[in-house]
Amino acid sequence: MDDRVVVRCIPGEPKLTISFILDGSHRHMLRDQTEELAKVLLRISNNAAKGGSQVGRAKKSKKSKPPLLLAAVAEPVVVKLLYDGEAVSEDAENSEAWKDGTVLHIGETRYEVQRNGPNFTRAQLPGCLLAGFPVCPRLEVEFGRLEDCELTWYKCFNHANAY
Repeated sequence: MDDRVVVRCIPGEPKLTISFILDGSHRHMLRDQTEELAKVLLRISNNAAKGGSQVGRAKKSKKSKPPLLLAAVAEPVVVKLLYDGEAVSEDAENSEAWKDGTVLHIGETRYEVQRNGPNFTRAQLPGCLLAGFPVCPRLEVEFGRLEDCELTWYKCFNHANAY
C-alpha cells in the first residue's frame, strides 16, 4: 500500500489536518478535533464522487456562452476507516479516530494513516551562496529529531533538466 493519509493532530490545538491524494489531486482538510468521524467520511465521499470533473468551474469566454451542462448525479463512494480490520465508530471524535495503524478505504483504494509523522517545517538556504564555502541550511523538523535525519545533496550539471 503506497498511498497514505498524513494526519497532524496536536493535543491542545482545536484543529487537525488530514492530507492525502485523491484522483491525482492533493486534498488538505482542516477539521475540528472534536468533530464526529462521520462528517469527515461524508465529506471525503462527496469529494470522491465528484471525481476530477468540475462542471461549471472553467472560465467562460465573453463572446460565446454555451448552455449549462447538467452534471450527472454521481453515485456515492464508500468511505470507511478501519483499525485492525474493524470499522472505527463514526461517532468517535477525529482526535481519537485518526491514529497510526488505521486504514482509510475510499472505494477500492486503501490509504495507510500516518499520524504526526516527521515533517520539515523549515528548510531555508542562505540568501547568498559562494563557491568554495560550505552551505549551512536552516532546518526545523516537527515530530522528530534533526539528528535522526539523513540529508543528501545533489549537484546539478545540466541546468536544462533541473526543473
